[in-house]
Amino acid sequence: MIEVVFSDSTKGSIKVAKNYKKEKMISGAAIGYIGGTPPSIKELEERFEGEALGGNSNEVIGVSLTLDIGDISKGVTSDERKKILFKMLKNPLNNGEEEDNLLAMKWEEKLNDLQKLINLAQNGEHIRIWYSDAPYSICGFYFINSILESYNCSISAIKLPKYEIKKKDSVVSYSSWDEINAGKFYKFLSLETEISKTEQRFLASRWRELQRENALIRAVVNGKLTSVNEDFYDYFIRINLPDTEFVVARLIGKVLSTYQFGIGDWWIEQRIRYMISKGELEIVLDNEFDYHKVLKKSSL
Repeated sequence: MIEVVFSDSTKGSIKVAKNYKKEKMISGAAIGYIGGTPPSIKELEERFEGEALGGNSNEVIGVSLTLDIGDISKGVTSDERKKILFKMLKNPLNNGEEEDNLLAMKWEEKLNDLQKLINLAQNGEHIRIWYSDAPYSICGFYFINSILESYNCSISAIKLPKYEIKKKDSVVSYSSWDEINAGKFYKFLSLETEISKTEQRFLASRWRELQRENALIRAVVNGKLTSVNEDFYDYFIRINLPDTEFVVARLIGKVLSTYQFGIGDWWIEQRIRYMISKGELEIVLDNEFDYHKVLKKSSL
């Protein structure tokens, strides 16, 4: 069973989930608490309760290309896509050759994963896709089906539910698979459904339509993946701007936690940067790390 996911974080978690062992996780956690007050064995057992998905970690493929942002008309492996990912991943405090080499290695890993998926599809492997309503994930889901529709392989999918009812009548909401602990993925296996050839063709045609529209941003609007203007999220930033000075990171955190768009912080930061360039926001206290800057609304 080949597992396909759409973020590096989820890829790491499902790699662990394939051979999940509670005892190993408890042991590692206990060692990590040396020098502090460790939780009780009962607390650790509850925290790391889980089961393995089965198989091995080599069966996990990440198509983490952040396809909800940027040009998609020229293909997902274009130089434009590479440049966007480099901007998102680059450490602003490290502009040396070592950083560039690390980013190049990450890009190669993404390309290799995609080629590996194609090779496995050609060999008729069963492919299972884990996706959610997060825009990058829906984009990935459409894109993967456009790639796989011409191969004679079976495809199934597990979509993350919007919420889960826990014990004691509590409800936990989800926006992406990044929020699920490695030992808990098995709980969602009952949601697996087959993707028919007819559905593949529909999803592939929708992806090609999005490519033709080629908006800078794709967002989920009323449950549908939609091409939108680059200022789509600006309204939600503006209505959360405090009247007093604020730290950029705190504003980003508030916007993302309040609306659970399922997007990363990078694009929100880019829009705040745009507002600064247009004089809508002023820098009160500068910092080489943009998230630590202190801003306020412009007095103009």
